[in-house]
Amino acid sequence: MGKELVGLRMKYRMIRELLDERSRRVWAAAEASSLPRGGVSLVAQATGLSRTTIHAGIRELQERRGKAPATGRIRRAARPLVSYQTIIYLIANTRTTTGLKIKAKLTQRTYPTGIEISDSEMAKLNLIRDAFHGDWNYSLLPQ
Repeated sequence: MGKELVGLRMKYRMIRELLDERSRRVWAAAEASSLPRGGVSLVAQATGLSRTTIHAGIRELQERRGKAPATGRIRRAARPLVSYQTIIYLIANTRTTTGLKIKAKLTQRTYPTGIEISDSEMAKLNLIRDAFHGDWNYSLLPQ
């Protein structure tokens, strides 16, 4: 569980300043619940939060299950991410379930917009659309 511990520590360090006490507890509970046996202990070790705090978060999550989302004002912890660098860092420290590491880099370059691609040009591409939202999720294979 060494990689999981390091990954949890990195995630927590990135977001802890954005979270209030309740949000930290619920985030830790969600992370612990997504891990196999020993998840609460691992999250406690990675974050410094007590196991009691994480268990309280798990109870909160279980109580909320099945209820409609709350309406009203946006809580402070629900504010948007504050910088592109934070978003890039979150993306860059992601792995797929098959172990593929995602790379992300922020660039200041500008790219032309409004370029039209004809249907015949699109048909020439070796494009494999995913079953889930194939208009967004696809693979472009070599020709």
